[in-house]
Amino acid sequence: MEDLFSVLTGRVEQAFNEHTSAGAILHRAVYEPLDGLLMSTGQEIRCSKGCDACCHRMVICTRVEALAVMEYLQGINKWDDQLREAVHLHASTLQDYLEPGENKPDTWIERWVACPFLKEGECLVYPMRPVSCRSYHSLDEPELCKVPIRKVAQVKEINQAEELFSMMATMVGERIDPVFAAKGLFTLILDELSADITATGEVV
Repeated sequence: MEDLFSVLTGRVEQAFNEHTSAGAILHRAVYEPLDGLLMSTGQEIRCSKGCDACCHRMVICTRVEALAVMEYLQGINKWDDQLREAVHLHASTLQDYLEPGENKPDTWIERWVACPFLKEGECLVYPMRPVSCRSYHSLDEPELCKVPIRKVAQVKEINQAEELFSMMATMVGERIDPVFAAKGLFTLILDELSADITATGEVV
């Protein structure tokens, strides 16, 4: 794991020398090696288009990862009023669930509220999805991912490395601006970023 840390640290340096946008830096320094690790395991990962239980769970990410998603959506002209409203609705529903109250399901997935970027079984932001989405996988039948307490077989190396890749994303955020190193729930951060951008007219 120490060797992987050295490799990733070097990629962070390279990424900042080669790119300026948060998305490009994250992709070069964090997402490419994580995807490569998944592909190199030699095990049959059962995840595919249409198995979207993971898109109904809470997603934790760094603020810089959320910023990269927003940059990506703006780049493909998809960050419009309709999508902003969908993000806001998801964030509000999630916030309501997190508030103390009666007659609530035990787990968020029991509400079966889809991520606002899930469109017809596909992830709209798949190329720029956060570390937690990329590392979420199953070697078992996708149907087993729908239960609240998920007990599917996974690649041990990915589970062990997830924390390291998340730490690399935090490192990237810290280098851009300490505020972007903070972690939180994906749509709550996006909703906050969206409100900030609406107020200032700037991405950051």
